[in-house]
Amino acid sequence: MSSIPFQITNVQIDSSCNTDQTKILDCFRFNIQVYADQPLKSAIQFTVSYIGSPNDCQYDQILDQLEIDPENIQQGQAMQFTLETPGPDLSKIPSKEDLFGATAVILSVSYFQQEFFRVGYYVYVGYSDQELKDNDPVVPIVDKIHRTILDNKPRITKFDINWNGPVDQYSQQEQQILNQLQGQNQGFASLMPNLFEKSNGIFEKFNEIPKYGINTPFYSEQNNNNNNNNNQQNNFYNNNNNNQQQNQQFQQNMPCSFQNVNNQIYQDQQQQQQQQQQQQSFQPSGFF
Repeated sequence: MSSIPFQITNVQIDSSCNTDQTKILDCFRFNIQVYADQPLKSAIQFTVSYIGSPNDCQYDQILDQLEIDPENIQQGQAMQFTLETPGPDLSKIPSKEDLFGATAVILSVSYFQQEFFRVGYYVYVGYSDQELKDNDPVVPIVDKIHRTILDNKPRITKFDINWNGPVDQYSQQEQQILNQLQGQNQGFASLMPNLFEKSNGIFEKFNEIPKYGINTPFYSEQNNNNNNNNNQQNNFYNNNNNNQQQNQQFQQNMPCSFQNVNNQIYQDQQQQQQQQQQQQSFQPSGFF
């Protein structure tokens, strides 16, 4: 199995853009370290996005993009650089509720338009002034809004891509679906307690899938059995409902005399059942 020709070995939020005085419009700075094991055929693209609303991805903002040509990447040596982007455009954030509170900033890395690495950081936005916290202005005071990046809790996702060259449109769609599935599996791993420990900036590999994840035979077989049981139960209830509806329709179409006879038979059956239950209730429990 060949090694990955290009790897992101380290990403850190620069401390200068994450202080107690950092405001919402201040720039973001990412200190990035990479390593190329083999020659590359195309540029590496870095994209920084800001989540404008957690409820709708159409409000995601691309803050900046950077491309590094293959001739500028030194093979067999670690490279380090700083990627600086402007702050978010507040006019593109749909509501005041989306402006404040928890959001995220995401750095994604692509090769031949295939995303192979993504790291996201939670960002908290709010007033630092206690008076403004207690008396929230109707119109936000922008120069009083601060942000805090939770740089010790990164969320990392890695994707398998085709490193040999570009893919056609159909393959790109397949790759997007695969990336989504891998992202879901990585989401299970993000719930593990050890991911909340303070990070030193060197990312661990999160390639393990939970023992009973969505792709395991155990889960699939259990789901199939449950689905079969549910189908059988639904068929049973549907048949009973159909029989009841047919009986009701039949009774409605009968002459009145036949309806009376049918009601009398039903009452007699009910009385017989009640008598049997009373007889059974007098039997001593010691015989059972």
